Amino acid sequence: MEEDISCRVLIVDLDKSPVYEAISYVWGHEADKAEILCDGGALQVPRNLIAALRRFRPSTDTRLLWADSICINQADILEKNRQVRIMGRIYASAATVLIWLGEGEEGELEQVALGLYTVLELRKSGRLEELQQSQLIPRPLEEIYDHMNSLISVACRIPAGRSTGLKALLRLTTTNPWFRRAWTFQESFLAKDRRLFYGSLEITANDLNVAFSVLGELHDTLEKGNGRELLRSSAMLLLGDASGNTTLRHFLNARRGSHCKHAVDLVYSLLGTTTGGTGIEPDYYKEFTEVFAEAMLSMIRADGNLAALEDVEVKPRGPGVPSWMPDWRKVPRNIRGMQGLKSHVFSCAGTTKPTLSISPNSLLLKIRGFLIDSIVELMLPEEALKTTKASKEVHMALVRILCCDLAVSQSDNAPTQRWDQSACDMYNAIAAEQNMSETSIEFSTFIQRVTRGSEYTRVMGTQCERKGLALSNAEPGDVIAVLFGGRVPFVLRPTSYDEYSFVGPCYVDQMMDGQAMEQLANYRNEAIGTKLTRFSKCIARQLTHPAENIPRFFQVRDFVLQ
Repeated sequence: MEEDISCRVLIVDLDKSPVYEAISYVWGHEADKAEILCDGGALQVPRNLIAALRRFRPSTDTRLLWADSICINQADILEKNRQVRIMGRIYASAATVLIWLGEGEEGELEQVALGLYTVLELRKSGRLEELQQSQLIPRPLEEIYDHMNSLISVACRIPAGRSTGLKALLRLTTTNPWFRRAWTFQESFLAKDRRLFYGSLEITANDLNVAFSVLGELHDTLEKGNGRELLRSSAMLLLGDASGNTTLRHFLNARRGSHCKHAVDLVYSLLGTTTGGTGIEPDYYKEFTEVFAEAMLSMIRADGNLAALEDVEVKPRGPGVPSWMPDWRKVPRNIRGMQGLKSHVFSCAGTTKPTLSISPNSLLLKIRGFLIDSIVELMLPEEALKTTKASKEVHMALVRILCCDLAVSQSDNAPTQRWDQSACDMYNAIAAEQNMSETSIEFSTFIQRVTRGSEYTRVMGTQCERKGLALSNAEPGDVIAVLFGGRVPFVLRPTSYDEYSFVGPCYVDQMMDGQAMEQLANYRNEAIGTKLTRFSKCIARQLTHPAENIPRFFQVRDFVLQ
């Protein structure tokens, strides 16, 4: 029988640079606890922590460790609030962060060890690209594993027919709960030094990072659903992000759906890692919607624009979550439904800054702007392309709209460029050579790239005869607004005279680079009766034939979003 765990709690001053190690682990189920002896009395702690303490317990001497379920009185919310405020500093100051992945089964540990050896040898062999190319022919999953195992056996000098451990390594990196928890990200991200333990195995962070890299390059040919999870896991261990982006918005989106007991921890667990979060103080008395609202306000003020509103998912959020608030508890597949709308290249609202406020109950967002149009028709992109195929000019114009006026890139990592003459030339070359044939592989590939993500988008026609692209949850009768500080227009749904539901960002052709602001200024000085443009005719009809169900365009006002 294993010896009981006995410990003492010491109070130390972080300003005096104490030497200690911090444990990063997963609590597990609330009821899955057992007793340890702490300061002479019994203390209930997670069983997984007890397993970690047994693994880290020295055979002779004592060891100075920090573990949250022991060092924080979880029943005292005020103490918890104070400790959470310095959680980032606690892990950043630790000599080493000991990452505990669980005890594991003996057979599984052997397979994980073999998997690590395999990917490390595979990286050294220089044959990774060869393996990737060999998987391009579609085949059943088990055949892919068998085929890859035979190739890797040669590259890594593993006897033919023997397992390479890849499945076990994939299981560890994609299903182990440590990689899915909210708090473990900060605990590893801030560590000066980190060591990983899985049962009797000790894994260096560098070796596991190599494993993530190799598996990430192979995942498309192994298990289609694991790619995103692998990337999320690898980011956990890197000393930063490949993009160098450490804003609160970036991390909230990267960590969407992380597991935690309290939804507020999706925000609180990131405060020590980001360059944002100004004005947010941990308070476990608050509802999660209040904390999410604080995060939105902080991000909008820090960015000086409304980019945070672009992160709202297409499908309905959970109960009690306002339409304008991203539900970071979930990982919607359609978060990037409008993949071509790379808003950082647009300036729809010109140089304006957001003018907004949030209601005391955190459910209503008041924001200033003006309406420019309303939606009258919506069509699937594929259907719209078919209807315009008779005319190459009209078809190319629609392709440009589907691309949100951006050039079609052959790579996801290519710099974002606006649609220009070279983009027209590329389209014309492909269309002319292949005669826009559906049987043409090159032209079909081009159209597939244009319409990727189209499951969540619709081509829209507007009351003022504009064309654009909206998300699939848009409906005829929705209005299009330019909100001050917005890089792109937004679709809103009227619910009453002055309240709206937020639908999402959109692309409106010829209105993405400040034209709406120019038209607003012109309209204010334009007298009815002069030579009218198509735009001003639409406005004139509203002024001369007002109707209750037609929204007034180009009138600056405050919108209340529910």
